[in-house]
Amino acid sequence: MAKWVRNWLTPITIDSWGSHHSVMMMKELLLAMGWTLNSDNGAPAWTAANNILVNEPGGGANGFQVNSLNSREIYDPLGRFTQAMADNKVSISLFGGALNGGLGDEQNHSVWAITEYIDANHVKVDPEGFSPFGWVTDTQLGGRITRFDGTILTNGAWAILDGPPGTRVQVYLEHTSTSYSYIKIAPFGKPLLLTGQGTPDAITGTAPTMKVTLAEAVGRLNKHMVGLNVTIAGAANANDDGAFSITAIDTATGEVSYTNGLGVGDANFTGTATIDAIATQVPAAGRQIGSYYTRQYRMNAYFDDDGGFVYGISQNSDWLGVLIAKLVGGDVEDSDPWTLWAKNTWSDPYGTTDSLYGLSGAVVPTEIQEWFSWLCRNTDAFGTGPLYNKQGRRVDIYGKARLISPWVTMNNNLTVGACIRGRVSQIALGYTSFENIRPFDSAGVWLYWRGGLFVPRNGPQDQLPLYPPAS
Repeated sequence: MAKWVRNWLTPITIDSWGSHHSVMMMKELLLAMGWTLNSDNGAPAWTAANNILVNEPGGGANGFQVNSLNSREIYDPLGRFTQAMADNKVSISLFGGALNGGLGDEQNHSVWAITEYIDANHVKVDPEGFSPFGWVTDTQLGGRITRFDGTILTNGAWAILDGPPGTRVQVYLEHTSTSYSYIKIAPFGKPLLLTGQGTPDAITGTAPTMKVTLAEAVGRLNKHMVGLNVTIAGAANANDDGAFSITAIDTATGEVSYTNGLGVGDANFTGTATIDAIATQVPAAGRQIGSYYTRQYRMNAYFDDDGGFVYGISQNSDWLGVLIAKLVGGDVEDSDPWTLWAKNTWSDPYGTTDSLYGLSGAVVPTEIQEWFSWLCRNTDAFGTGPLYNKQGRRVDIYGKARLISPWVTMNNNLTVGACIRGRVSQIALGYTSFENIRPFDSAGVWLYWRGGLFVPRNGPQDQLPLYPPAS
């Protein structure tokens, strides 16, 4: 289900904490978007009490509450709000709740700055970050209240966050030094659990060469899994249960071949098949998301099952853009179909930096650099050299532009040669005097989301622009 953040004003930190602030901010944003923490390096700052002021992940009777009739107001039954939270504009995120899985997921789940203290039980959030569609009345919401200048991360601190259920993508956040912080894609670092649903799911073959085929596995297997173990449980015959070495993968059918000298078979398999995790791959290269001077952001985000797009502006007018995308319509041999693009400053109006980083199962090493194919202007045909023509963000005629999902090209001439990986489901266009990232329809009308991209407004009733916070 789609989730989004609109004009989140992050707390202010001092200059020397900028890199720390950027990593902590991105972690909280991903958590608010339904991602989960896989692991971190154990740095005390991740869970320090003066960074995480309130943590109510389970919600329940002690959780937060919102009411559709009380615009921007959050109720805490335990009275944990303080005046300092509003004075410092600390962040509060909401998730879960009694309406979990319903409309509340879209309207109630986000992250905001606390800007008004009413009493220990009531606060209001930043009006510029609040949806014009309001909240859905909900109770038992989980939530976190976070500040970013309590305890600083040590240099080299990292955290890995898992994408939503159904995906195997991960993001690696790193506070490399006082000066810089980075985000990287680190996919396939957790076990893959597949659940048999009966016919056509089946265990077939003749011992010792067995196969388990699950419809749920289609599109979720990759060639790296050969050599790992698949653990079968709940088969009709106990001899089919156990941990077995994978010998082949068929990504099109969801078929996993493995060795089991006692295998019998199960025509209507309704148990589970768990494939070992591939050790988390953390590429050396990443995309910068913050620096020494990044004291405060106004952030926007839109996330769905195909990834997410985060962008905003800092107090010193540097733009941040992070695209975490699942490729669509790509090469069937591409077994790691996720890619990452980010830039912490856009000094030119055309967004000419097009390089991405991702992992591809087709090549070694596992880290690869990519770029978008050229986005043409509305009067042009596609460029003839998309691998070389990297300047193509500009559109003319009053900002009208084609809505296309750009191809992603793969730059690995050493072992594969330049080729096409697939399309990015999100789209990014820009033009001078407009916001750097904004999509348009065929008439040049400003859209508010398109193919997974969320921009600073939520519809015709919401004309609020994105402003940088005061310096």
